[in-house]
Amino acid sequence: MSQLLDISSLLSKRVTPQLLIEAVAQAAQPGLPKHIQLSNGIVDLIRRGSLKVGDQILPEQQLAQVLEMSLGTVQKTLNRLAIEGWIVREHGRGTFISDPNRPTTDLWHYRFLDHFRFVDPRSGEPLPVYSSLLSRRIVEGDTTCRARLGDESQFVEITRRIDVGGKFTCRSDMYLSASRFGKLLELPTHAFENVNLKRIFAEQFGAPTLGLMQNVRLERLSAKVARALGLPAKTCGLVQEIFAWTHEQRPLSFQRVFIPPSPYSLDVSPQPIIRTRSC
Repeated sequence: MSQLLDISSLLSKRVTPQLLIEAVAQAAQPGLPKHIQLSNGIVDLIRRGSLKVGDQILPEQQLAQVLEMSLGTVQKTLNRLAIEGWIVREHGRGTFISDPNRPTTDLWHYRFLDHFRFVDPRSGEPLPVYSSLLSRRIVEGDTTCRARLGDESQFVEITRRIDVGGKFTCRSDMYLSASRFGKLLELPTHAFENVNLKRIFAEQFGAPTLGLMQNVRLERLSAKVARALGLPAKTCGLVQEIFAWTHEQRPLSFQRVFIPPSPYSLDVSPQPIIRTRSC
């Protein structure tokens, strides 16, 4: 037990490994899967106030070691808690306790990364999704951009690489009005990574996403996109187009998502509309 207490500072400032072990033990019931026991134990600590908003949880491998559980069990538990809004997982930083009092619609910012909701068809579990910024620039709008966003001369283009659970990679090209969202070019690079961009639009530009329309089609990916995704030339994939609008039906963004062939399901069920206090 002394070995466990030596790493207590890595779990959180308030909860020692022993307290977490006890919480999981209390949540144990005959026949209850380990990942449910762990989930119930963490939720119980949150509800009791032992884990508070912003507290960081022990990294996955160390958490598995402390609890004598498999890494897969711990990852499955944390993925589910993130989907339910109890925690926030930030790639490269760690796992943190979320705000349990946040309205369900606002939790959408933390639950999913834009429209990248992929599910393992065998287990039904969602895959963790991480994004990294590839480029951002001012571009001339093509016919589709002009039709969706208005007859403007220039648009901000944000291109991101989307890592889906380490299984495969997608590409996202998003376009917004340069006259209104030009300051996106001034934000630090990390502001675009592992975040739902709708949150940036709502909180920093006063433009919440109040509606959207999307369609998906199968087509042969362009040579440029295929290379970016590490795919052979002439590979067919899904192209998802999303048009969003804000106050007074004003156009907000137009996005193209390029999705390679994979055994994982894309969840396209309707999303809740995000409301923020600034609206």
